Amino acid sequence: MAGAPAAGREAAAGKDEARPGGKQAGAREEGAHKEPAHARREGGQRYTGGNEFLIEAMQDSMAEIQICEIAIEKSENADVKKFAQSMIDEHGRMGRELEQLASGKGLEVPRQIRPEQELTVDELSSLSGRDFEQRWIQYNIDVHERDTKVFRHYAQEEPDRDIATLAKKHGDALGKHLKAAHDLGKKLARP
Repeated sequence: MAGAPAAGREAAAGKDEARPGGKQAGAREEGAHKEPAHARREGGQRYTGGNEFLIEAMQDSMAEIQICEIAIEKSENADVKKFAQSMIDEHGRMGRELEQLASGKGLEVPRQIRPEQELTVDELSSLSGRDFEQRWIQYNIDVHERDTKVFRHYAQEEPDRDIATLAKKHGDALGKHLKAAHDLGKKLARP
């Protein structure tokens, strides 16, 4: 849920273009699905409400992209690779839109994922085969379920209409991601 200005648009092999926030290949992401959404500091700046939502959403997109890149590298399953690539592409676009809005509001754009996202990257990096695929798809189901609820909340309750409009648009997309993750999870559950 993050986007990238010139710094984030690496010219390498197209893959890095989807990487929001100028994230470098191999950079680590934090466990977005575990940290509560309360006021947090990013670069010494305190964010609350809609501003905090934008910052966290960008970090979540960066984490999703990094974790899906791991899936493409580790999995032999064509369905996993296809879903992972679609998440990289869609979260890259989403992230760029979030970043553009945040930058327009004068917010400092995060360049790193949160520490708990970093732990998830470490955990997934240490797994392989079916263990990796099962944990990876469960992560995707969990974060998309959470993010769908969060985005829909901000779509309905956020007084800043720009943030509410973007939250509505991407909340709907995240709902579709959640359904696709559930469908893939069912396929992966079969022996």
